[in-house]
Amino acid sequence: MRAKGDFLYFTRRKHTETVLYDITERDKDNGLYKLNMKTGETDKLSDICNFTDIIATDNYLYCCKIKYLIPDNAFKLDLKIGAELMQFDIK
Repeated sequence: MRAKGDFLYFTRRKHTETVLYDITERDKDNGLYKLNMKTGETDKLSDICNFTDIIATDNYLYCCKIKYLIPDNAFKLDLKIGAELMQFDIK
């Protein structure tokens, strides 16, 4: 979770995790959210929810996801091949 001013940005992700894998389950509540801490209102910004880190600036939200050799880190082999960065406008 990251806070920026009056807002808190976070993800919700329903998942099944074992020693060998971590799989995101389909759920209508999975996603990236923005919480207004003054009013308590929550807005869903995206259905994508698998982020390693979230960085908030004045105008944008940057979400980083580590990419693994085996998709979705299905076998937790930790064979990283890069990262994916997504940008969301939050003006």
